[in-house]
Amino acid sequence: GAYLALSNQLREEGGFNEEMAALLERAIKASPDEPMLALALGDQQQRQGESQAATDAYQAALNLLEVNSLPNTRNARGQAVSRAYAYTRLAGVSEEMGVVEPALNYYAAAAAAAPALSWPQVLWGDALRRQGNLSAAEAAYTRAIERDATSVDAYMRLAELAGARGDEEQVAAYQQQALEIALASAPPLPDPADRSSNSSTQQTVSNSSSLQTTLADAAFQSDETLVTNRNVNKLAANTDAINQQIVERLRASAATDPDPASGNRLGLLAHLYQLSGQNDQAHALYTQLIAEGELYGWPPATLAGYHKGIGDLELAQNEPTAAVEAYQAAIRLDEAAPQPRLGLARALADLGRGEDAIEQLRAAVNAAPGYVDAQVALASALDQQGSHDEALAIYEATAATHPGNARATLALAHAWQGRGQWDN
Repeated sequence: GAYLALSNQLREEGGFNEEMAALLERAIKASPDEPMLALALGDQQQRQGESQAATDAYQAALNLLEVNSLPNTRNARGQAVSRAYAYTRLAGVSEEMGVVEPALNYYAAAAAAAPALSWPQVLWGDALRRQGNLSAAEAAYTRAIERDATSVDAYMRLAELAGARGDEEQVAAYQQQALEIALASAPPLPDPADRSSNSSTQQTVSNSSSLQTTLADAAFQSDETLVTNRNVNKLAANTDAINQQIVERLRASAATDPDPASGNRLGLLAHLYQLSGQNDQAHALYTQLIAEGELYGWPPATLAGYHKGIGDLELAQNEPTAAVEAYQAAIRLDEAAPQPRLGLARALADLGRGEDAIEQLRAAVNAAPGYVDAQVALASALDQQGSHDEALAIYEATAATHPGNARATLALAHAWQGRGQWDN
């Protein structure tokens, strides 16, 4: 929770990632024993592509967390979550550097550090899956559900594995379970008898622990989009009535507890609608979330994600002009995030504005040089524009910097293939 709050504050005040890193370095000099500052610095350095510096920062954070993990501490769970997060970040950067065995060990350490939580198991499963060990990945996702029967991520990953086996019935069953969980976790309607003038304070206090958990879990989810685009028509019956009920719940909850945790849960539901092809429902829910978030001052990065969701929907429905507006709204809220710029570039390209698209891709790379998707998208666009030498240089540099990233390696192989360099 503290880490996410710090990240949100930095995004609001610090500008781009290099400015955030400089701000964090000054803060660390003032408070050298604060592990959250080291974690945040590592995150910024990793986004900048400074893998070794990020590794050192994560390791420093982990060392501080070990020193601070005294017996009977009042914040034992928070310390465990922070250690697990530090291990997963070390795992991620190690995997990017092509050091696979230590990466898998770090993922295992994360799961051991927070054995009661589901998300370390999900991330461990994702890593095993990237290495082709599908049975071990399935076991990790199953363990995630054993620890938290409401783990939507785990159910969706199991759906993907079932889809890879061609088991469409099991795919539909897992996705149905995920949607039911998201619906059930939407903020409940409060008892009208409890909506007195004092209920707001009581409700906020009672929800503070669950809010921290929700925000922390949201921050630690995998960056990868692994869900297959399968048409599941029976995910929810009477979705218009369900959406109306959700909106009513959101409004009622916001009246007594204007916290963004409700938005995180409903944002997940909107994403599930989107994945299942229920685009109208997803669009309506994203729009409602934006309105409520603006009213109650939710973090800009959260609102940016909802605008990006609308942009993705518009782009999927061949509405690039509307998509441009949504992505631009996301960028205004969170300039440091590269994902909305990638969407904006695709929409601009669809409108025939190739140079503007490349400008956005360059901005995405500048915002997060360590984000492989931005590098590959820029190189691909440059190739299409005829700047073949610059494109190949980006492909080669990205693959060299991220030798463990399959997307970077495959993109370079395709580039060599297109140039007839078969030996390479």
